[in-house]
Amino acid sequence: MSLQYDEKISKLASELNKDTAKPSITKALELVNLGAFGAYCILGSIYECGGNDVPVDLERAIFFYSKTIETCADNEPILIEGYLSLGRVYLTCCNTEESYKKAFEIYGIVEDKYQHALSALMLGRIFHYGLGVPKDLEKARSYYKKTIERGNFFGITFLGLLEQKHGHFFKGLIL
Repeated sequence: MSLQYDEKISKLASELNKDTAKPSITKALELVNLGAFGAYCILGSIYECGGNDVPVDLERAIFFYSKTIETCADNEPILIEGYLSLGRVYLTCCNTEESYKKAFEIYGIVEDKYQHALSALMLGRIFHYGLGVPKDLEKARSYYKKTIERGNFFGITFLGLLEQKHGHFFKGLIL
């Protein structure tokens, strides 16, 4: 790639956060057309969250997060972000048994391939609350501990809540 090409991508990317959603969509699509496929993740985020001029559209969010996964295999950080974002939509936005199972599958992929702190946290929550899988407090504890070991301290919060809710009040406070 040429320096001029890289400069154009950098300029477009830096302009994304200055705009409302519609112009950001246009700029993100320009980035995709230039081969910066990580912009699919930006598009997914725009449709997941919506904005003043773009309504929430979970089907489009899922589409663009899926495109991130399809096209960014050579860019591990963006690939992981695509997986985590897709899992988040299925877990927190769709709220159906089928979507919980898809979230479980997606977070399982990230956990198996990358041992990411957020995949462990979300798998802990899935098992803690029995979302698409049978409730399993031991698996939830295990995943929360992995989250903590990987440096994400939300694992402490959720492990403490799990312990308190299940009769281990003092153990939950000490965490």
